[in-house]
Amino acid sequence: SVEIIRDLARDVRQGRLYLPLDLLHAHAITLDALRERTLSASARDALAAFAENLCADELPSPQGTAWRPLLVSSTLHRRLLDRIRRDHYDVGARRIELGVFEKSWTAWRAARRAA
Repeated sequence: SVEIIRDLARDVRQGRLYLPLDLLHAHAITLDALRERTLSASARDALAAFAENLCADELPSPQGTAWRPLLVSSTLHRRLLDRIRRDHYDVGARRIELGVFEKSWTAWRAARRAA
């Protein structure tokens, strides 16, 4: 999920890796490269490929209040992924987050659309 990309640096520094190993091998990325505060271009390309696969597995968009929590959550994750993309997958030095107002506004709008 999007949290795998967002928390990559922290997780790798703590000895956890949630990215697929075949993705790392395909882009010739080592664990030491992921521990760096500035990710290499190949590491950013690998994260972009992983994000592309996340978006390919999108859910259908059913309507109704029973689906509201799922729709709100998926909208928030999509917005966070857009922010990470906009920052060119710069997740090595800092944790990219949505602001409190942006998160609340996005959730409220998604909930209203699901009604």
